Amino acid sequence: MTIYAVANEQDSFQQCPHPNFNTNAVSSADYNIATRFGGNARVHLGTSVSECWVHFSLYRIFPGVGSTTFPFLTLYNSSTGKDAFRIYNTATTAYFSCRYNSAGTTYTTIASGASNTTNAVISVDLYFKRGASGALKLFVDRQLRIDTTGTYNTVDTTWDYLTLTGFITTMTWEYSNIIVSDVPMFDWEYQTLRPSAAGAVSGWTGDYTDLLDNAGKIDATSAVFTDTASDSFTMSYENMVTPQANHDIKAVAIAASGSIDSAASISNIALYARHASTNYTLNNIGASAGNGPVRYSQVMELNPVSAQWSESDVNAIEFGGITS
Repeated sequence: MTIYAVANEQDSFQQCPHPNFNTNAVSSADYNIATRFGGNARVHLGTSVSECWVHFSLYRIFPGVGSTTFPFLTLYNSSTGKDAFRIYNTATTAYFSCRYNSAGTTYTTIASGASNTTNAVISVDLYFKRGASGALKLFVDRQLRIDTTGTYNTVDTTWDYLTLTGFITTMTWEYSNIIVSDVPMFDWEYQTLRPSAAGAVSGWTGDYTDLLDNAGKIDATSAVFTDTASDSFTMSYENMVTPQANHDIKAVAIAASGSIDSAASISNIALYARHASTNYTLNNIGASAGNGPVRYSQVMELNPVSAQWSESDVNAIEFGGITS
C-alpha cells in the first residue's frame, strides 16, 4: 500500500497553474472535523504515477451550472503542463463526464454517469489507469456509477498532481477528505488535528498560539521564525477522535507553509518531529531565499521509528520545523 497524498488544510494545497482553471485564491473553512476549500488548487502526489485511486468528499452549491469547458478534477503532469484525465460536470443534474487526453489537445470521452443533485455532500471514489489495459471506476456514495476498461493511451505516461477547481461559472465546488493512493479507500476517515500546546523544543521565536486565529484555526498571516541555522521548534497537537473498533491508522500527514527571507544564515527549512523523547528531521519543504512562502505536505505511513502508527503515537507526537 502506498498513500501518495492527503489534503484538507490550506497548507496542503498549491496554487493551480493550469490555464483552463480560473485563478481564485484558495481559502478554507471548517465543517465537522474536515476542511473545505474554495478556489483552485493542486495536490502533489510526491511521485509520478500511471494509475491511482482518488477519494474525496464533494459539496456543490446551487444553482449547479454544468460545464464542458472547465473540468472540476484533473490528473496533471507538471513537467509538460498537460492533463492525463479530466472529469466535467456537464449538466445541472450533476452528470459526470470522464475523459482522457489522447493527443495534448483532444479529450476523448470514456464514460459518463449521474451523481446526484446539488447542495449535498457526497463521497466520491475514482480509479483511473492509463495504457492498453486501461480502466476507469467511479463510485458515488459507494454506488458504482462507471465501470469500464479500454485502451486509454494518455498523452503523457504519468502524472504527479491532482488538480481541483472550486468555481465553475456560478457554481461553487468544495472538497475535503482528499486521499490519493494505490488501493481503494472506502470508509477511510480523515481527521484534522491542530496545534494545542507548545512542544518540548522551542528554539524559534513564537509558539503555537502565534499560528492560530481567535477561533483556533490556522492563521496563514502569522508565523513563528528564527534567523539561526540548526534551530528547531515543535508543537503538540489535539488528540484524535477515537476511531471505530478494529481500526488501523494508515498514515499521518503534516502540512506546513514556510519561507526564507534571506539566505545569509539559513538555506533550508525541514519538517521536524519529536517522538518518544527523540527528535527527527523529516523532509525539506523546498523554500528558497526571496521566493515567498512554500506550501508543503509529507505523508508518513509509518511513525519515525518505522512502526505502524498507534493512536497513542498520534496523540503524543510533536511536529515543527528545523533550519539548516
